Amino acid sequence: MVKKVGVLVGLWIFCAALPGFSQEIDLMEKAAQARWSNRDGDRLVFGRDQQEQGTVRYESGPTLEDGRKYDHVLFIHPPWKSGGSVYGGFDELTIPENDPKLVFTAGFNQGAAGTDGVSISVRFLHAGNREEAGARRARATTQLGSPSQTIYTLQVRYDRQLARGECSLEPFAGQTGTLMLILDAGSSADKDWAVLTELKILSGPAAAEKQKQVLKNLTGHSGRLY
Repeated sequence: MVKKVGVLVGLWIFCAALPGFSQEIDLMEKAAQARWSNRDGDRLVFGRDQQEQGTVRYESGPTLEDGRKYDHVLFIHPPWKSGGSVYGGFDELTIPENDPKLVFTAGFNQGAAGTDGVSISVRFLHAGNREEAGARRARATTQLGSPSQTIYTLQVRYDRQLARGECSLEPFAGQTGTLMLILDAGSSADKDWAVLTELKILSGPAAAEKQKQVLKNLTGHSGRLY
């Protein structure tokens, strides 16, 4: 029996080492354990409506701007002021080595027609470059605000459809650090009822298969295209 178990474990390790090995890290599930704060350095307690300071929580069964009802979304509302921002830090995250990609889908709750949109940016901080908590918190916030560290930005508008973002994490493959998700409000944050329906890291064949999925079927034209 011990010999059989050893063979199975060895086979699993061998398969995991193959170039075609897929991996998926669901960051939506990890959102409740992530570090959340606003640009002013105020800590945001996940699941608590902190109103003017900003809010991050899960919502179940909301209807979004595309008219569809979703079982589970991540709701993020920036501070109620011009240019308010929310920072989410996913610490001690090891980026997969096989062609890693971050994919996410974002939009707004239905009824947020008054929003002027938000932008969602992605950054990665190596574990050795992270600032210590406590006394160095203000310095860390300044570092996270550096545009030079942004690897991807998606503009999200209230246009009756969800927006999909995708960026390669290949430069950080195999590295451990903090993946930062930053949501920035525009000139007004009153109607910025932003949501994420998907937030994950894919690698290997799983990432390639994700690229093949149909995002939207366009209708309204029946003639020949040249």
